[in-house]
Amino acid sequence: MKNLSIEYNFIFENSDNCDHSGNIDNCGNCGNCGNCKNKKNFLYQINIDEDTLTYRSKKDSGPEWTKLEYFKCANCPFTPNDHPFCPVALNLAELVDSFKTMYSYEKAKVYVKTAERVYCKYTDLQTGLLSAFGAIMACSGCPHCEIFRPLVRFHLPFASFEETIFRMVSMFIISEYFGSAGISTNSSTIKNDIDSSSISISAILRKLKEKYEKIEMVNAGMLERINKFVHTDANKNAFVGLNNFAQIFSIEYDSNFLDSLRMLFKHLKHTEK
Repeated sequence: MKNLSIEYNFIFENSDNCDHSGNIDNCGNCGNCGNCKNKKNFLYQINIDEDTLTYRSKKDSGPEWTKLEYFKCANCPFTPNDHPFCPVALNLAELVDSFKTMYSYEKAKVYVKTAERVYCKYTDLQTGLLSAFGAIMACSGCPHCEIFRPLVRFHLPFASFEETIFRMVSMFIISEYFGSAGISTNSSTIKNDIDSSSISISAILRKLKEKYEKIEMVNAGMLERINKFVHTDANKNAFVGLNNFAQIFSIEYDSNFLDSLRMLFKHLKHTEK
């Protein structure tokens, strides 16, 4: 099986400036001084099957909060007999545990290495975690998150709302073309299908809004899961940030949908046939 790897490297401020004395006032996050023991630089690799775009799980079981029935999402279709553990929670467990004592405002250089390039941003911790969480959730096997799975192949960390909308709408239209529209994915028949198909863009966008509403429920469920396990806010606010994207999408749809992108296309001249 081919492996698609996305590597996240969190480099924290002053990590090389500690005098290793154990004095917190002189601490530069060496990992040996008081409360900085949880502020070590952190490297995490997301391994994905390139053919199926599914996460290659490291564990079959996890802590209490990853069990399916522990604050199970209201719209979860799974049963404990088939899935004793929530697949999303199980795959996020190591990352959540690594940052469970850290705060969202803490600064870090976050390097993200994909197959094509390396991204780097000096940002707050919640932004880095939001990006990593989103990639893992998309390919973990949750039926509500799987709409994001194709985007993992072209992962764009630290995406703005406009970038996310542009990528999501474009991807979902293609997804519907190959899926719900009944279009064959066989390359030899695609040309004929294109010539004969008629896809309602407005119907597709309504369907995408419904998908995002389900994602809101998943994000809320994940936040409830970690609420008692995590006492600081880095992980929590990462889920809040993910949910904000979903909520803003619904607001955009109900108002002047896609207006934030309209200016990009004003130069195009559309003519009636």
